[in-house]
Amino acid sequence: MKRLQKSISFDRISCIPFVLLLSFLISIGNSLSAQTAHKSLRFGDNAYEKGDFSDAEINYRRALEKENAAQSKYNLGNAIYKQGRFDEAIPQFEAAAGASLDPEMRANAFHNLGNAYFEKQEFEKSVEAYKNSLRIAPDDMDTKKNLSRAMRRMQQQQQQQQQQSLLPMIQELFSTLALKWLTTDSG
Repeated sequence: MKRLQKSISFDRISCIPFVLLLSFLISIGNSLSAQTAHKSLRFGDNAYEKGDFSDAEINYRRALEKENAAQSKYNLGNAIYKQGRFDEAIPQFEAAAGASLDPEMRANAFHNLGNAYFEKQEFEKSVEAYKNSLRIAPDDMDTKKNLSRAMRRMQQQQQQQQQQSLLPMIQELFSTLALKWLTTDSG
């Protein structure tokens, strides 16, 4: 005896309205999320302009929760930087520089990354960030000035490290000479 197989077949024409409705609902959800992210970004900008960097940070974080955009990362990095939390600002600037398609924002993110490293006295990294900014915006005079300042500080830091590494050797040499002088003088 043959088994009767029931097969369910979807009529392709009857599926079209369902697919269209689903696509429409997804696009509305994405649109609402982008609108609320933009609203949080605007609130953050207003707080930043008033000098309320803590409130700006909160709003930029909200914007990032809703939409992972380079502008939000860049602005969040700026708000954190203004609060003196350079370690926390650095990954935001790195993320903004890596995610943005806008050359001006990328150059600004690298510039601010250089500033954050400079504040931490990590001059070698600061120099590299400024160079990355200048590769994108070679005529930026502020970045050129900061690069020059960072390079001078990097050289000073390297000279201090060399002097500090020589200090124990000089102290040992003086101790040896003083000991020989004392033993020669008493003998």
